Amino acid sequence: MIKRILGLCLIVCLLFGIMTGCGNDGNAKTTSPVTTSQPVEDTTEATSQIPEDTTGRPDPSTLTTAETTEQTVAQTTESVLFSMDREHVTLVRTGETFLLYSGGIDPSLITWTTDNAAIATISGGVVTAVSKGETMVYGEYEGVRSGCKVNCNLQDEQFADPTTPTQPIPSGKGPRDPVMDPPSNAVVDASFFDDAAFVGDSISLMLSNYCDYTRALGNATFLVRGSYGVGNEVVAGYHIIYQGVETLLEDALASCGAKKVFIMLGMNDIGLYGVDGTIENWGKLLQRLRAKLPDLQIYIQSMTPVWTGGEVGGLTNNNVNAYNQKLQAFAQANGCKFIDVAPYMRDSTGGLATPYCSDSYVHLTEAGAKAWIQVLMAYTGY
Repeated sequence: MIKRILGLCLIVCLLFGIMTGCGNDGNAKTTSPVTTSQPVEDTTEATSQIPEDTTGRPDPSTLTTAETTEQTVAQTTESVLFSMDREHVTLVRTGETFLLYSGGIDPSLITWTTDNAAIATISGGVVTAVSKGETMVYGEYEGVRSGCKVNCNLQDEQFADPTTPTQPIPSGKGPRDPVMDPPSNAVVDASFFDDAAFVGDSISLMLSNYCDYTRALGNATFLVRGSYGVGNEVVAGYHIIYQGVETLLEDALASCGAKKVFIMLGMNDIGLYGVDGTIENWGKLLQRLRAKLPDLQIYIQSMTPVWTGGEVGGLTNNNVNAYNQKLQAFAQANGCKFIDVAPYMRDSTGGLATPYCSDSYVHLTEAGAKAWIQVLMAYTGY
């Protein structure tokens, strides 16, 4: 009887040991054999299949932390590309305008507001002085808001300028007058251009001639030639004349010791090479300039419009506008400064304003050169 009891006890101990892990190597396992023996369901494929909404964008609720951060950074980077050109501007005449935004976003897509429309208004990125005082104007695009303080320090007397030409600058009253008066708030003086060179075609000849006797751009060097263009320089072998000798542009710039260069070209290009072909030639020219003069500060200027009625062949204002837009993108992508001269030269038809046009075509009057200089004085510092 006792042996039977002992046998039953032995059987119970053996069974208990198997259930609790006793009798193995001493490392008892508390995890249920059912849990450890069954394979864990592979959810990798399920979580990597991110459902998309109807626009094709991932559902943010299913993104990992890294993916969410990456998407946020990308969206933020895209949004902050919008900002005003200036944080502060001073206007000195009633009705004076100033272009506060020259970026690549369509101004019609930006919401423009002012704190006090009785002092200054803003539309399409252009601020207009209404009465004396100070206010803030704003632009907002995709949740990013940028502001500019506008000081309308209006004066009774005409803005003092020793280089005022004999032909007065128009006030923009007629349909063929400039839509925008040139800016009067210079941020640099003539000495800023002492170490600069201006490169251009016959459009720039008036600027050169005007500065010869006014010194409005200090001691700047002018490398200008009729019928000159980007394509002529890099394709056709038609170069700048420097000290009586036809010279590669980069060699002429090196010889004259220029630290800055202001280039306005395209009038003799877009009809021949088209807009895209001209931009492609710009790439070749820029490569040459950088190879020869790596420290040269390069300012690219927009091309001035054609007088409405004087357009011919591919030289149309539609092409000029398309070219200027791509030229601005090219300048920004290649680390060059861009100065948008064209908006200040246009009349209400979109062509070259009559008071700035000397030949019902493309060439400038003294008033046009004067307006151009005021744009340079106001925007070059930025």
